[in-house]
Amino acid sequence: MLPEIVAGVAGVLLIWLALRDVFQTAVVPRAPFVHWRASTVQTQYLWRLWPRIANLYPDASQEDVLANFAPFNMIIMLLVWAAMTGFGFGLIFYTFRAGLHPQPLGLRDSIYFAYTTMLTIGFGDISPVTPTVRILAIFDGAVGLGLVAVVTSYLFSIFGSFANREKYVIALGARAGTPPSGSALLETHGYAKLADSLPQVMRDGQRWAAMVAQSQIAFPTLCYFRSNDKRQSWVGTLGLLLDAATLIVTTVDDVHKGEAELMLAVGRRAAHELVQRHHFRSYRDPGCAREHFDVARKRLAHAGFTLRDADASWHDYTRIRETYGPELNTIAKYYRLASIPWSDKA
Repeated sequence: MLPEIVAGVAGVLLIWLALRDVFQTAVVPRAPFVHWRASTVQTQYLWRLWPRIANLYPDASQEDVLANFAPFNMIIMLLVWAAMTGFGFGLIFYTFRAGLHPQPLGLRDSIYFAYTTMLTIGFGDISPVTPTVRILAIFDGAVGLGLVAVVTSYLFSIFGSFANREKYVIALGARAGTPPSGSALLETHGYAKLADSLPQVMRDGQRWAAMVAQSQIAFPTLCYFRSNDKRQSWVGTLGLLLDAATLIVTTVDDVHKGEAELMLAVGRRAAHELVQRHHFRSYRDPGCAREHFDVARKRLAHAGFTLRDADASWHDYTRIRETYGPELNTIAKYYRLASIPWSDKA
């Protein structure tokens, strides 16, 4: 009798862990409040292995391999949820196997019955004959249908959020050069005589940054989805927006600074919350060299902007940039994404 009791308790525990994981991953629209979950552990360990697999391929193919991680990981995640739930019900049916027909039935038959019931296949070769087991079988089938419904909704949410994120990445990238950068974004608007539209760019950036922070904290797997162009990424886009805002606040004199300051507030909060969620170690370093900054100033001057004193601008620029640059570069390094502009000091 003791093995049956142990199997039943283990089954209930497995089902509870699986359904809690599904609920916190696919239903709760906020950061998960339990960090140790099957999907989280599986994703972290698989990601540790995936870049090593990508390194086995030629350089031209590595980005494609890395881009396949997110959809592959989602498939594995769904299989893990289904496996945990079905196996848990199998252990419970093993405990109450006397209520199944025909007899005798072992653990393997109980697990087989649990999976066919959960997937609503119902071959009929094994059937429940007692009220308790019939109720358990109905609950097993209901959980299977609910799992399919929740997962389907989750997939639509993921791909919808990814599409919204990438539309802005592509649109802004067209304005910000190749590879995109904050200084190139200002330079483009300067040459096009569109400097007056930069506050609107900052407003759009605030909304996008808030959307990215909300969606990628609520659905962490979104962070692994990559842009089609390896020179672009959601981290790089957030970085170039913050760089452009910092240049407006510290270096450029003839652009309204209010929206840029708000962009800094929203963008830095987004970067900070993403770093907190990943428990990354923070450090203070502007992550850029003075010669890069001086080159950017010259290009902005050629584009028609009026600039502040070089030394004062550099001092203020590095002071602000060290509040977000290291965090974004750390995130980019973890996900093997294109880092934000001027991240190399050499």
